[in-house]
Amino acid sequence: MGKNKSDIRAKNIVIFRAMGAGKSSLINLIADQNITKTGSKLKRCTLTWTKYELPKLFDDEMQCNIFDTVRIDNPEIEPDEYYRSIKNASRLLRKLDEYGGTSLLVYCIQKCRDTGALQSNYQLFREVLYQRRAPIVMVVTCLEEEAVIEEWWAGNRTSLEASQIIVEGHACATTLKAEDEKYRKSREAVRVTPVFAGW
Repeated sequence: MGKNKSDIRAKNIVIFRAMGAGKSSLINLIADQNITKTGSKLKRCTLTWTKYELPKLFDDEMQCNIFDTVRIDNPEIEPDEYYRSIKNASRLLRKLDEYGGTSLLVYCIQKCRDTGALQSNYQLFREVLYQRRAPIVMVVTCLEEEAVIEEWWAGNRTSLEASQIIVEGHACATTLKAEDEKYRKSREAVRVTPVFAGW
């Protein structure tokens, strides 16, 4: 089967996360509509990847694809499932290489996570799987209790960088729609700047 021109021209975003970071909710935030399933009952459901098409997400003519990938630090995952997850992630990268590669890696984390686990996930995707072939940005979720969401980054950036977690952009966010104003600002931060600017 030949490649579709729209697939070749697509912007491919790969999102990976630490457990509990609310990646599905983040995708809904980016899309500004409910296109994924969320909830605690889905803890073991993402051992491969799911593709979401978001055409004209950024008001241009190029299709945007978001790939929701495995979460590999889930303590419930058995060793054989872990290695299968890594294999599936590698297969996704090879598949995307056939369609123009990966435009952006988005590392979705939850506030107050153990930096050791964050570092191991970062190194796996950034250094091992992608070998620094794609830019990486970070989105920090679960910040609805912060008076000023962006201040979380100012208070934690040094700790992340000390753990060798270096990103080209970031956004601090809440994915709770009940937080109307913070949700709106979070959507703007994730979709416009600084996370997707320039990619």
